[in-house]
Amino acid sequence: DVLGSRGLGDVYKRQIKDYVVQKQAQWISGQADIDAEWDSYCEQLDRLGLQELIEIRTNAINNSGSANS
Repeated sequence: DVLGSRGLGDVYKRQIKDYVVQKQAQWISGQADIDAEWDSYCEQLDRLGLQELIEIRTNAINNSGSANS
């Protein structure tokens, strides 16, 4: 359902945002090497639900477009 997807999307979004902010801070401050960590960074984003979040948002966009038709 839409509300369930929205709630789950919010969880994914929060987890992903927290991780991205943390990694950006480490890379900018020189505490971590972006080149050495890039593949594991992308894998962690997938484990945190990035693909599911993309699907939830895509479905929401598609459904909102059909509601306006």
